[in-house]
Amino acid sequence: MGYLSAICYALVLWWVSTGVIIVLYRQPSWTYDATFGMLTVMAAGCAALLFVLRDNPSTTATYLSFSAGTLVWGWNLASYYTGKISGPTTVIPAEPLNANQRFRLAVRSGLYHELVSLSMVIIALWWSVGVTNTSGQLTIVLFYVMHQLSKLNIYFGARNFSGEWLPEHLRYIMVFFGPTRNHWFFAVTISVALGITVWTIISAHMAIDDATQIRMTFLALLSSAAVLEILVLMIPPDYLHRSLAFLTHLSVAANTKSR
Repeated sequence: MGYLSAICYALVLWWVSTGVIIVLYRQPSWTYDATFGMLTVMAAGCAALLFVLRDNPSTTATYLSFSAGTLVWGWNLASYYTGKISGPTTVIPAEPLNANQRFRLAVRSGLYHELVSLSMVIIALWWSVGVTNTSGQLTIVLFYVMHQLSKLNIYFGARNFSGEWLPEHLRYIMVFFGPTRNHWFFAVTISVALGITVWTIISAHMAIDDATQIRMTFLALLSSAAVLEILVLMIPPDYLHRSLAFLTHLSVAANTKSR
């Protein structure tokens, strides 16, 4: 029962928080100041909660810590997608970019955001030393690792990524994306993501207390979602659409037959 409740909770929190971020950054740019101000207050409260709950081993504290870590990372993503924390002003040359130029300009365009992300990870790891409740801290670290793996895949090249979902003010970063074909680096990222997933699943299964079981279940779900995201990036769009249409057809047929 612990597994099921943790999975359901993590799915709802993850989907809702992701949906909220998407809705917010698709609003008119004049709303960003108020939005980011409210999110910053929320993130500060969540960070304080992470610190307070570090030595609380209860299952309730584990749920709260995971929630706080997820929302802090959500603030970090929102800061980038709303353009509040990105990087120095970057001028994109008119001529096609070579690999070195793409990498250098890509790093520059999101430099401040990357520094904030790395600082969050360092603080999270620091707050994890010698404490009993690391649910939120490890959540931040895992989000960071998986986010970097996905970004590197897109930089090297991915079959199923166009960037059309990006807000208007970030469309310029599409010039940093690699070609629309899969790169050998996918083998590295999928191996890392699968390794983390297997480790978290085994850790959840072998946990000796409920809090540890719930914490590792949260991490297993997030890492499994990252594996799925990487796989989706590798699948050609047409094939993916046909597969989804086929699965939808099977679902409708099964529901009709059951009636």
